[in-house]
Amino acid sequence: MSALKPQDTRALARGAIIAALYTALTVLLAPLSYGEVQIRFSEAFTLLPILMPEAVPALLVGCLLANILGGCTIFDIVFGSLATLLAALCTRRLREKFWLAALMPVLFNGVIVGAVVHFCYSPAIALPLCMLSVAAGEAVACLVVGPLLIGVLRRVPASVLNYIPFPLDKAARSAVLCMHRGRTLPESISICQEVLFMRIALINENSQAAK
Repeated sequence: MSALKPQDTRALARGAIIAALYTALTVLLAPLSYGEVQIRFSEAFTLLPILMPEAVPALLVGCLLANILGGCTIFDIVFGSLATLLAALCTRRLREKFWLAALMPVLFNGVIVGAVVHFCYSPAIALPLCMLSVAAGEAVACLVVGPLLIGVLRRVPASVLNYIPFPLDKAARSAVLCMHRGRTLPESISICQEVLFMRIALINENSQAAK
């Protein structure tokens, strides 16, 4: 078996962190992330395929884990994750047309997740209203928060984005697990901050070593 190239390991690490952050943010902001009226701020990450292809499978894994940990029905787990995958693939394909790419998660989640919400959770609410409600929440994440995120990342030097060591991946996954082991909201936020500070410290250490 051939060893992974440095660029492959960096992409794998970035993907693992995207998946962990998506899951953590979704669960951390529950119940806002679930239900008939939902705003998943973690869906802002669905614009990341514009910048990096590894975000596509990462978003699938993150959504799958978030739906499982959030206690969703099997239909929500399957079709919600499928909506995220389809949206991510289309966003990546349309990456040269920013706003059209940003609309993909709104459309796919509005239709697919809206249908799941209607048939699995709220059959009393009309199907079009469920679709519109999900799409509206998705629009906040993808058309307001998402562009801000992409704008910030485009200003980050490539050397910073490329230097993501595997210890950070382990720390990010640990933060997700801690939120499901009786941790309170402040404790979970503290863990996420610790992960961020670790990343900054490791980047600074690497920069000093390179001089």
